[in-house]
Amino acid sequence: MHIRVLLISIFLATVFSGVTFTYAVLHFGSEQIISLPILSANEPTGLSPEEVEEPLSLIFTGDVMLARDVEMRLLQEEKGYALSALRDVLIADAVLMNFEASIPESHIQTQFMEMRFSVQPDLVSELLLRSPVYLSLANNHSLDYGVMGYRNTIKVLEDVGFKTFGHATQISTSSLSIIEEKAQRVLVLHANATYGGPDVSLIEDILDSAGPADLKVAYIHWGTEYEPLNDETQENLAHNLIDSGFDLVVGHHPHVVQNIESYKDGLIFYSLGNFIFDQYWTSTVQEGLVLKLMVDALGWKVELIPVESATVRVQPHEMLGEARQAFLDDLASRSSANLLNDIAKGRILLQF
Repeated sequence: MHIRVLLISIFLATVFSGVTFTYAVLHFGSEQIISLPILSANEPTGLSPEEVEEPLSLIFTGDVMLARDVEMRLLQEEKGYALSALRDVLIADAVLMNFEASIPESHIQTQFMEMRFSVQPDLVSELLLRSPVYLSLANNHSLDYGVMGYRNTIKVLEDVGFKTFGHATQISTSSLSIIEEKAQRVLVLHANATYGGPDVSLIEDILDSAGPADLKVAYIHWGTEYEPLNDETQENLAHNLIDSGFDLVVGHHPHVVQNIESYKDGLIFYSLGNFIFDQYWTSTVQEGLVLKLMVDALGWKVELIPVESATVRVQPHEMLGEARQAFLDDLASRSSANLLNDIAKGRILLQF
């Protein structure tokens, strides 16, 4: 009798504690020992694996440049230094960055104020993450060492494990990355508009040939450098892209974070600013905006993650507390009025 009471007490204590428990009830006589599974109180039940899977997430950053003073500083540090402060932030199904430089076969260190960027091949591993990394070469520096330098850039980056897309002057199927994860299909166009606007009709043809998608994003190099607001050329192209079927336009090149615009059912981030760069003369060129795009049962949303590299040069850190809020409030004041509250809170729900 005492044994039965003891076993029952243990059983009840374990159930109420909420842990998974396999117990044995000992019956006297000829009955066998019976094992029964007890589910945790926190364990989901009745859901398929697809339903409990983490929602799709994509991360977009601004300009990355591993030459000039960035190279000199990184060579003095341990490998992985550049992104070591953000490794737990940059976790997603894909992380997209603008790789603004060339990796020529013969590397010569880029000198101070020189505008022809050469990257040492060994340094590209600084951008490796636990997540897949997509690097856009659709910018005004990917041809700094000509066509041969561009081709070598692709080879070096892809040999390390990156996925590369885009070209400085051309739009083709290689400008489009297709991300298919967790029952979602996302198309990302990588384009450079610093030499003039790309042919939107050609872009439409490429989108049509790619087939249907749950989300279409234009990741584009454009705009006037160091200006906190977009220019007319950016606005016209952004509106044309959304009219052509894009849901989201994400820009880079101005080296500062520019305003956010709501246009029809689309959203335009005119510039994410610098991510890893060697510009230090004002706080604005040492700030950037990282976007984390997520979809769940309620739809698509964008989390705004302000970063800064003023505290530690060439090593971006997430802004926190008052600094983060001040950044978001300033950004909200420059953006579409209907986005003001969402930007200040650091999260925007997409309306499509």
